[in-house]
Amino acid sequence: MKRKRLLLTGFEPFGGRGINSSWELIRGFSGIHGKYLVETACLPVTHKKAGKALDPYLKKFDPHIVICFGESPDDFFALERVAVNLADFPGRKDNAGKTVIATPLSKKGSAAYFSTLPLEKIHKALAAKKIPVQYSLSAGAYLCNEIFYHAMQKTEKKKKVKAGFIHVPRLPEEKGALRQRLKTAYASDPLAAILSAL
Repeated sequence: MKRKRLLLTGFEPFGGRGINSSWELIRGFSGIHGKYLVETACLPVTHKKAGKALDPYLKKFDPHIVICFGESPDDFFALERVAVNLADFPGRKDNAGKTVIATPLSKKGSAAYFSTLPLEKIHKALAAKKIPVQYSLSAGAYLCNEIFYHAMQKTEKKKKVKAGFIHVPRLPEEKGALRQRLKTAYASDPLAAILSAL
């Protein structure tokens, strides 16, 4: 069987938290899963460095599908529709202690990029498992939007590559694999549901 290469990314902890739900969701998931060969990457919550950390995976792994995950304080999965060419987080710092205000992410890039993931199918698959899910028109202007934009820009000319971003719920810092706790909380595996829709 010729498997499609699927790249999943999450973020390291930030803001004083000990875990990041986006990484805990996919950590340890690398390997063969049905028709997919999966690679995972944990990216830094640092302006400009996140994209640089993603680039080697895009080049060497050469994925057919890229799904970047980030955590959100919301209690549902947010399927992000659009990434904007803007970094703007006044009053906040990244993990390098840097604050960025009203700065374009790319001087030559588009004003915005739309997700090329099959969001309607993903929404349907999650909803069918009674996993809370909504569409979102803003991934913010912090690192989630930044890596979303970077991934879309890097895959823009690869017409057969699908890419996008999904926010996952921020769960309390507790012992035990977050993915297992999500499976328990929703009586289903959200990651499996997402993969079934690709």
